[in-house]
Amino acid sequence: TSTYSTTLHATRGNLLDRYGNPLVANEQVFSLQFNRSNWKTANQSEVILSLLNLIKSKGTTYQDSLPISNAPFSYTISAGADVAIRKDFDKYLEKNDWDPNLKASEVVTLMSEKYHLADNYSNAERRAILGLLYDMEVAEFSVYNPFLFLENVDMEIITAIRERSFYYSGVEIITQSSRVYKTDV
Repeated sequence: TSTYSTTLHATRGNLLDRYGNPLVANEQVFSLQFNRSNWKTANQSEVILSLLNLIKSKGTTYQDSLPISNAPFSYTISAGADVAIRKDFDKYLEKNDWDPNLKASEVVTLMSEKYHLADNYSNAERRAILGLLYDMEVAEFSVYNPFLFLENVDMEIITAIRERSFYYSGVEIITQSSRVYKTDV
């Protein structure tokens, strides 16, 4: 038996007008997060690609922060780029003892080796998997630090993940409260 703790966020109260009509209310939303305690690194690439394909089939996408384009691989950051993105990427290269002057294609090759990606993935699939793995590492994904994958997830996606919960081991469905502002009053 294994146990872990999770944070439950308190729901804030509703705000009503003088007639009792809600001005601000709460709405239940679902988020997906990865929990390292149950995460299986042996098939993580397969699970990540399956998740990315699932959410895409339901009209949702995940926008990663890896500053490398799809093939032909090239850097997407310029001299005036977002400082945080540049800083995270430089820190990632340094942490892995990789030369900051590497070409984007060389970084993709090194990342593929680091994360043990099989050769059977297309360039687009490889880039998508590496983008999510990069974000997980930048966010310092660990037993003590789960990785928030998506927020405000559609119920069809939640249902599909619950139906295959054994396959999606380490993917948790988090219920949260979101504020809704009633402007039609």
